[in-house]
Amino acid sequence: MSHVSTLILVVSSLALGTARAEDAPQQLTASHALQPEPALAVGLGAGTTASGVTGKYTLGEGLALQGFLGVGVNGRDEQLTGATATVGLDVVKEFTVHDFSSGRLFWGLGVGAGVLKYWDEERRGPEWVTSRAGVGSIVEVGWRFSRAPVELVADLRPTLETVNGGVFTQFDATRGGGALRWYFR
Repeated sequence: MSHVSTLILVVSSLALGTARAEDAPQQLTASHALQPEPALAVGLGAGTTASGVTGKYTLGEGLALQGFLGVGVNGRDEQLTGATATVGLDVVKEFTVHDFSSGRLFWGLGVGAGVLKYWDEERRGPEWVTSRAGVGSIVEVGWRFSRAPVELVADLRPTLETVNGGVFTQFDATRGGGALRWYFR
């Protein structure tokens, strides 16, 4: 979990560091939802199990759908080493913390679901393939730049997973990741 905490601290520090003293507060609170933004963003994302392509579609009033498609090499779980393929979809509600002239600091809460496929044919044979389906919550912090249509996000994703159709269930509070997305206008 330390790498996720470090990522969140770095993003927060960068976001606050880009704000200048002359940036005047605009009377926004953490409960103030983001105003509708450009509708589509695409970028790169990385998480605990995979890295890949991420997309975001803003529905308005701070509500967004986020998707992820990724691959990776997994060594995190000794029982599940080898390659990983991941697909996920989230619904997130974002809130502005503070609006600066250089960008917007925001946080978000949401839920998501995903499917992971692990395989380790080289070490364990072709029959050793494991699938996991999971649901989880999302807590994110991010910075949306005002001078470029870019956002940087770090998130924590506590997840409940079912392995191979319910044979084994586990809860993992240390899942997390981040994304760098470009908005299209």
